[in-house]
Amino acid sequence: MNNHIRLRLRLWLLAVALLVALGPGRAQGADPVVASGTLYNMGGNVSGIGVLASYNSPGPGSVVVTRSTTLVAAGQLPPITLIKVVDPTGHIACWSDITNQATAQTSVTLTIPAGPAGIWRVSVQGGLTGDGVTITLPASTAWGVRGEMALGLLPNTGLSGWLWIPPGAGNVLMEAETGGTITVTTAGGVTLPGTACRSGVWRWTTLPQGAAVQDTVSSAAQAFVVDGAPGLLCADPTTAQTLAGGTSIVDGRVVDGPLQARAVAWMQQAVLTNLAPGLTFPSSVPPNQSDAMAAIQLYGEYAPLSGLAAACAAQLLDPSQPTCGSFLGPIDTTTLHGGDVDPYDCAGLAAAVTANVSDNPAYGNPALIRRAMLLACYHIANLQGDDLIRESDISVSDYPMSLSFFDYLGSIALPYNLLKAQLATFDPTASAILGDAVIAVSDRLADYHGYESNQFWHMVLSQIYANLGTGEARYRTWFERHVTEMLGNDAVPNRQIGQDVAGYFIEAFGPDGNYDAISDTCLSDALHTYATVASPDPAILSLMQSGLALDLGFTSCHWLPQPDGTVLGPTATMTRQAHSFADQAWPGTRLARDQFPLAAAHWLLQAVPPTGTGIAGVFPYRVCTTAWAQSALAKQVPLGDTLLTINGLGVQAPWTAMAIGETSATVQTPATIPANSAAGSWSLPGQMAWKQGDLYGLCFYDAVDQTNLAAPCRTGGAPSALWTAATGAVVLSSHDTHYSDALGNNGVATTNDLTHACIYGTHAGSLWWSGRERCALTTMSATSFKIAGAAVAAPSAPVSWTYSYGPGFLELDVAVTLSDLSQATLNLPFVLEDASAQLTSTAAGSAVFRAGSGQVTMTYAGSSATITPALTTGVSGTAAYPVTCLRIPLVEHGTTWNGSVVFSTAAGDTYLAQHPGAVDSGSASDGTANGATGSGAVGSGGGGGSGCGFGSGVATLLITTALLLGRQLRSRQRQRA
Repeated sequence: MNNHIRLRLRLWLLAVALLVALGPGRAQGADPVVASGTLYNMGGNVSGIGVLASYNSPGPGSVVVTRSTTLVAAGQLPPITLIKVVDPTGHIACWSDITNQATAQTSVTLTIPAGPAGIWRVSVQGGLTGDGVTITLPASTAWGVRGEMALGLLPNTGLSGWLWIPPGAGNVLMEAETGGTITVTTAGGVTLPGTACRSGVWRWTTLPQGAAVQDTVSSAAQAFVVDGAPGLLCADPTTAQTLAGGTSIVDGRVVDGPLQARAVAWMQQAVLTNLAPGLTFPSSVPPNQSDAMAAIQLYGEYAPLSGLAAACAAQLLDPSQPTCGSFLGPIDTTTLHGGDVDPYDCAGLAAAVTANVSDNPAYGNPALIRRAMLLACYHIANLQGDDLIRESDISVSDYPMSLSFFDYLGSIALPYNLLKAQLATFDPTASAILGDAVIAVSDRLADYHGYESNQFWHMVLSQIYANLGTGEARYRTWFERHVTEMLGNDAVPNRQIGQDVAGYFIEAFGPDGNYDAISDTCLSDALHTYATVASPDPAILSLMQSGLALDLGFTSCHWLPQPDGTVLGPTATMTRQAHSFADQAWPGTRLARDQFPLAAAHWLLQAVPPTGTGIAGVFPYRVCTTAWAQSALAKQVPLGDTLLTINGLGVQAPWTAMAIGETSATVQTPATIPANSAAGSWSLPGQMAWKQGDLYGLCFYDAVDQTNLAAPCRTGGAPSALWTAATGAVVLSSHDTHYSDALGNNGVATTNDLTHACIYGTHAGSLWWSGRERCALTTMSATSFKIAGAAVAAPSAPVSWTYSYGPGFLELDVAVTLSDLSQATLNLPFVLEDASAQLTSTAAGSAVFRAGSGQVTMTYAGSSATITPALTTGVSGTAAYPVTCLRIPLVEHGTTWNGSVVFSTAAGDTYLAQHPGAVDSGSASDGTANGATGSGAVGSGGGGGSGCGFGSGVATLLITTALLLGRQLRSRQRQRA
């Protein structure tokens, strides 16, 4: 037995002696407080153990923390692990980061500064499941131990202790992790049964409030969790009552700790002041305002001012209620932490009161500063005792939080960074409360990743704001660590969080336009903000720049300008929402237009309305000319804060401050986007785009980083989009209205649900369709390539798509091999976005798509093709543009079905007439689909090869340079790490 094992055994024996024989929290006279337990990670890296102990002034003076852990393998990141001591006011007294402890066992002694009498807290948060922790403090009159949130137990020991049930805790849940039972009895010995919620979790709604109950956890449990009430276990009912679980009562309202109590006390005083903003908006705006682009960011639906009157009327101002400070309030008020709403509103309002721009009567307004602070205090007052932001309970899953990343950014870290200067002079008490909250939440969420890329980016951005606001260096350290984790690990397969090798940010194991834009928004903000810190690390800056460059290289291939000025993109590949990479609600890379020519191009794709406000009335960040900003201000400013009456909209848009700052930066000269290029090809892992003449094409064929495809993500070699400048999008592969439902086969029940490009037919009496293949691309010539693959799930039919293109035309040859397949049909969706768009067939073997000022002709063999009525696309009640599908029967050759279709513009028709041998090469009509599984290297139209290739032309060169620079920077950073 080595020394490490002996030490851990001694620690566990000590833990058993204290927790079983004595019980937690028993006063020991002159004996020190010694509390031991293990760490247990719940969902979201929620792990910790804490001791609450009562001391007279000046406090405990010192604490010794011993941690025994398993050192991670070389090259892996150990979980962030922090020791912190919090004084009776909720202010952090001292801390130690033990993340990188050099040995398996370490002891740390902290000298604790003098403080007031009361309940002190020592927490060890983070770490690995199974880590042993012993906390030793001087003798205390009363103390207890708790899990933060799960208290890990020594195997086969069980646990018993007294738990305080505060007034108002009418909904308490307890969990025996990994098995076992929990028995709850009153001081009189009456057993109180709970109601089972899920395996190992029970709910109590009739526990005696304002009293202690005894909890006994059986020996089969690995950890003990309490939700809805403080989880502090004490040796006897008297100690439990003395400590009250660490709660405080402020005029009858019970909160989970002293910082929360300070927030409620501040709200009590704030609601007695004049909270009427009394804003005066001018009846007209001066012409030619130099900062019109900045001023317009404050007006519109997703901006602070236009609906401010309704929002103020909706803000709840009763400090006795857990909803105080919010607009709508949480649904669940039966737990002490309640629910959680209004995550962004504080940041939006803080941007308004701190933006010193024209047409902003909210700047420096005392009532609005208080209202912004009330929004922040709503979240602070509802923090759990271990500083965790909560918005649900453990009845459904072992994930005690999921959306706290929104609140951390929008209600804590960013607002403090914005309001700090004003609060320091206007209200130092409020400044101290919010500053302490930033530290408390930042420490608690140090290693919280969420479960999607956009969620982690919220955390990362919040950490650099926390660093700037508080000056605490550890938040910058964690920010740099997490940026590297997100952007410096291309080679990690099957990730749920991070950047795919193709460039997009992974959401639910694949691409998603909506959430990619959220990631881009946070990353753009982080890049600008980190650049302002003292001596930013060039390697971290390079990683962020390369990450945005890679994302732009991928997403720009999806930008399809329409004749009416809108921008469309395919949606069938999306994993979570039916929003393309072309047009989302979040600003995305538009906030990096001062850094990247492609970002500038994206911003300038926005059509300027000839008259009126246009999209500026919804998303003011879309405004791309000073004249437009001036015109929109002239219409919206005189209407003031009563333009919008939807109080539920609140004052959202956490990007407002960033959008204002971006207006003063010099915009890069815009690059030419792929669709508008004269010619070229853009090949990325899993995606191919090309342009010849006036016809542009795009095919997303595989999520190559992922071992298993996300269920909604449509892959395979079918065209994602075909486009011309005159018509706009022609073929546009789109999600049906219930693609993420359980209906039918992955959301497809009938052929009317096939709104993505595919092959379909009848197999074994059921509808079979393609779009779930794992594929590889093979370059055949400078202007032809083949994508072939097969679905992982049975029937695993090989499918191939061969593209041969030239000026204004594309020949598409398709093949599928599947025994017992009948009525195989090629399905091509044509988008009906333009009011004049129509797909017609006036002659056998041909059809014409007309939209805008142009047309595209399709020619194919046979005379039995059909055109469907308009089919609805979109999801979650949000209808997108309908499509009509051209359905061309394929020809059977044994077990293989083949077909071919030629797309041509007017220019393509002319070229084909002059070059009659340009199409119908028969390259894919060889009687087999030649299915290739897996994801291989991809070549380019410039001559083949592997990796990432690009065609010729100036516009292509601009994008190529950005992408290659991004990959070179990424490669250097990985080598350096």
